[in-house]
Amino acid sequence: MTKVTTSARLVLLVAGVLSLVTGLVVLVSPALEEAAGWPWADDALLVAFFTVAFVLASFVASFEFLAGETSGETTKRPERVASKSPPGHELERILDRRWWSLPPSSAQRQRIRNQFQRAAMRSIVRTDGCSAAVARERIDRGTWTDDSIAAAFLCPDSELSRLQRVRIRLRFHHGARRTARAILTRSEKSSDRR
Repeated sequence: MTKVTTSARLVLLVAGVLSLVTGLVVLVSPALEEAAGWPWADDALLVAFFTVAFVLASFVASFEFLAGETSGETTKRPERVASKSPPGHELERILDRRWWSLPPSSAQRQRIRNQFQRAAMRSIVRTDGCSAAVARERIDRGTWTDDSIAAAFLCPDSELSRLQRVRIRLRFHHGARRTARAILTRSEKSSDRR
């Protein structure tokens, strides 16, 4: 709360308490009422009292509004959590591009192929119970799946013919989708066997 609001509340509290005490004294002692000599009739006094109370309440409310604070609220902004892309976001973004957009760069293609190779290795090790070296050898030879497009997609470039490398570059989106499907199919088959 600001100093102005606190000071205004204190002044109004003191004035309210003094008014209440004065009203009670006048009610109890009719002699004091005659000595004070009110210039208004009883009805006019009642209307004047409520008018003054309304004006004071409006005055206090405007201080509250200008202060911009209400009791019980904190002035701190809520903490923001940094948004983080979900796993595979880059792959989805690249694969969801339309045919008229630029193809992925060679660095992006290599990064995606490496991610697929790691995923395929983990899948082979988990499903076949072999070592990572054996899984890597199967990927390099292209024997890890029955899908020839997925197998060629993960083979090292040295194992592929020039025509196959060009085809993989031109149909990168298709090869990536087929590879993802092959890895997923392999993982689902192993979970069905359990």
